[in-house]
Amino acid sequence: MSRVRVYLTFLLPALQKIQKRRSSVTQRQRAIRFAADLCLARTANKRSAWTRALNLRLMRKEKTMTTMKRKKFSACRSRSTTLAMRMKFASLSYSFFHNVDLQTARHDHDHASMDKRLGTLQKLVPGGRKMGVDTLFQETADYILNLQMQVHAMEALADFYSTTSAAHVDEYLVQQQQRSASLDAEI
Repeated sequence: MSRVRVYLTFLLPALQKIQKRRSSVTQRQRAIRFAADLCLARTANKRSAWTRALNLRLMRKEKTMTTMKRKKFSACRSRSTTLAMRMKFASLSYSFFHNVDLQTARHDHDHASMDKRLGTLQKLVPGGRKMGVDTLFQETADYILNLQMQVHAMEALADFYSTTSAAHVDEYLVQQQQRSASLDAEI
């Protein structure tokens, strides 16, 4: 069975559950993204570090989603903090920026831009901040391949829904449920 099919066998029942719930559009969007990430983690190689990090993040997100129903909070930075940072930056003198050796500045700029790019990559790959550079590149390659698989699965799903009638979609979903139930019974 191809990885796209395995992914869809996990995703379709999750989407059915989301469809049955009465919720707002934003809640559905979050639930769909959560289901897609969870199915990606289930389908991918369990030994990869990004899969373990994604599973951990999803478990934490699931825990916070249940607590968010009780509490509303803002993740934005407060205005006073932002204002304080602007004032601190403005207080730095002109000579601080311009009294630097040009060769040292170029060297530092190269390292700074490389560090910035690595930092961005570490943010993109789940668990990337805890990886060394070599491991980060290997995990990034694996993560990109799995994201491409997810895109292909989503495209196939969108094509299917756009070209079939609602009766065929329901019939297909029932067949998928029966198949997954028979697979679970075999295991």
